Amino acid sequence: MQIKYHQRLYALLLIVAGWAACRQSSKPAGEKHTAHQQHIATAGISLDAQLQPTNKAVLAQLPVTVIKQQEVPEILTIQGFIGYDTRKIGTIAARVAGRIEKLYIKRRYQDIQKGDPVMEIYSPALLNAQQQLLLLLQQEASNTPLLEAAKQKLLLLGVAPRQLQQVIAARKPVYTFTVYSPYSGHIHEAAGAGATMGATAAAPMTSTIPQTAELPVKEGMYIEQGQAIFEVNNPAQAWAELYLFPEQETLVKLGDRVRITPTSGKQEGFRAQISYIAPFYKADSRQLTARVYFDNNKLHLPIGSEVSATVFSDGRQGYFLPQSAVISLGMEKAVFVKHDASFHARKITAGISNGNLIQIKEGLTTTDTVAVNAQYLVDSESFVNVNE
Repeated sequence: MQIKYHQRLYALLLIVAGWAACRQSSKPAGEKHTAHQQHIATAGISLDAQLQPTNKAVLAQLPVTVIKQQEVPEILTIQGFIGYDTRKIGTIAARVAGRIEKLYIKRRYQDIQKGDPVMEIYSPALLNAQQQLLLLLQQEASNTPLLEAAKQKLLLLGVAPRQLQQVIAARKPVYTFTVYSPYSGHIHEAAGAGATMGATAAAPMTSTIPQTAELPVKEGMYIEQGQAIFEVNNPAQAWAELYLFPEQETLVKLGDRVRITPTSGKQEGFRAQISYIAPFYKADSRQLTARVYFDNNKLHLPIGSEVSATVFSDGRQGYFLPQSAVISLGMEKAVFVKHDASFHARKITAGISNGNLIQIKEGLTTTDTVAVNAQYLVDSESFVNVNE
């Protein structure tokens, strides 16, 4: 009985051994080869390398690359806003002292065209100049030089030619004269326009006055000679004001091609050139201002709207890596350099970025091989300790 038991056990063992041999022989050749490669790779790594902390070295089999020298065009994307071209802002000023008898401007941002009436003023200086001209016409009609000088005086004081002809034809002085706009655009009150003389003067205009506030310039106010009353901003003459951070200053220069795209997506973009770069930083900021002058007649971009600008500069020669090979460590950047079978983090100095490429200024040589995708080697639970 005991002999039969041993025979059955022996037969069962033979069956299990045969099944295992068949299963082993049925494995694909690729799996056997991979297992053999892993065994060889592991066997070739020293114990010291395998015991390195993960924040210094990582054992991995990843694709590698080297820095390559090439010329890459600089493409920079920056943000900005549409604003009035202040070079084209017109000022309506009082050429004589006097009092505003009638005001044709009723609100801020009122549209006005060149030649439209702005206000009617009474001025003792204009009245005296008219009386001098009428006296010459009466007593010195043949004295052409004096007559022309008197007429020219009235014209220089702001009297329109047709108004002057009316005075000469009627041989009577006119007590109020109309001031016409020499510009087209939107009416804005000039800085300090409300600070007129007299007890009825309104509070001076400041940049903090809400848009719904009334105009500080009113009928009955007294104005001084040379005082700026209104400013006329023409939205057809505009610029795109772009903001450059310190690291972008050297990448943009005058004449660079730029594509302006409104962020709203409702208006079409346009192409132009960098027209101006301020030689100083903005107040309370570490940003430089670059401007692009353009004609807004057809584009009709709203003043104050936000835009995105893509600046195209000349190509830059240098050594470049894929963006994926570089990791950011806050204020520093690093790559993983391959040493034997392990990768070590190394600090680098990066330059410009363009698409999928980033410039390497310092930290690598042409013989160093680095991991193509550095994120695969970062341990989320530890800090990366870079080698200088």
